[in-house]
Amino acid sequence: MSLACPECGAAAPRGAVPGRAYACPGCGNPVLPAEREARSPAAPPPPPPAGAGTRRRTLGLALAAFFVLGAAYVGVYELLTAESKRELAEIERVHGADVVDASPPGARPVADDPAGLRAWNAVRDRYEVRTRHETLTSRTQWFFRGMLAAFAAQTVLTAWLAAKALRSPARR
Repeated sequence: MSLACPECGAAAPRGAVPGRAYACPGCGNPVLPAEREARSPAAPPPPPPAGAGTRRRTLGLALAAFFVLGAAYVGVYELLTAESKRELAEIERVHGADVVDASPPGARPVADDPAGLRAWNAVRDRYEVRTRHETLTSRTQWFFRGMLAAFAAQTVLTAWLAAKALRSPARR
């Protein structure tokens, strides 16, 4: 039974009984003594099964990493190729989709033939647009391949780490 004052810790006066209030002799506060319950030492709860929550958490983290990194790779690819895609769209809008079929201009005509020179310049300009189109297309394809390879490597690494964590003994 605890009869001491909870504020100052002074001992209860003689005759103090549980359930009946008294004035603390030390600080004057009212104190209502209570009986202490006799507690038996409880057995600790059983430990959870080894790796019960760890496996689910590890797989969840691996899946979250997979999706977040996948979205990041898509975003980086779109940012790196946005200007090239805009320029490709502009080339196709201005020169038509058949610009990819433009043939090389061939040998330059002599300066005495102004009509032939104008025609050759038009063919050469269209061929230069074609080469620019091919360069931009190649650039976007290389970025796509690079991002795909990096994402594949990241996926393999994430899967390897998740498998390694699932095989390891559970930690407390």
